[in-house]
Amino acid sequence: MAWKAVVVLSVLCFAYILIGAGIFLALDNYQYMTTYDEAIYLCVTIVTTIGYGHTCPVTTQGRVFCIFYVLLGIPLVVTTLAALCTELRPPLTWLHHATPVVYPPNLKVDKLIKSAVVFGVGTVVMTLIPAIVFAHTEDNWTYLGAVYFCVISLSTIGFGDMIAGAYGGATHTILVSLWLLGGLVFMAMVVSEICATYARFASNDQPRAQNLEENVMGRSSKDMDNETNALKMQE
Repeated sequence: MAWKAVVVLSVLCFAYILIGAGIFLALDNYQYMTTYDEAIYLCVTIVTTIGYGHTCPVTTQGRVFCIFYVLLGIPLVVTTLAALCTELRPPLTWLHHATPVVYPPNLKVDKLIKSAVVFGVGTVVMTLIPAIVFAHTEDNWTYLGAVYFCVISLSTIGFGDMIAGAYGGATHTILVSLWLLGGLVFMAMVVSEICATYARFASNDQPRAQNLEENVMGRSSKDMDNETNALKMQE
């Protein structure tokens, strides 16, 4: 998929969130969702399946709209994430084919080490550094608690016991929403690379298993032939 299609999907995704926020605010304006940025935060937690639970539709019309919003929004976000992961893979592929870091060269181990380094750096950028910001901007948050919030949020578990940006003003809420969307792209790439790594190692084991099966079957056939010949000689 070309970058042009990725841009179109991303624009659709952002438009979907912004329009949905306006509709939610019109249908469900109540104590915990009285501003447009709070409605945007709600929409982000819906389409990313995080669902902190700090705010939710309470009116009948709001809940009916939420049903259809989820059914359309989650596939749109998943498709956008998949497209972004596809277009962001070439740099990682280039890195895999760059100068080996393992001697003697072992292609699969070399790729595993490079992927671990890249995603280790990504983890620092997407969780450990944002945790420093959250520890200073959120009331009564420790750094460990902020790291916990980052991991729980980006893994889309979203317990809701710690929520950043929900009541910190419009700018803070929007920045946290953008961080959630960017973090999900990173997590999707991590899952994609884990699957690719498993496939590489599994492909290495498959020929061995096949050879073992052929050897066992070959020996079994020979044993059966020997037993048959022995019975014929006894007769």
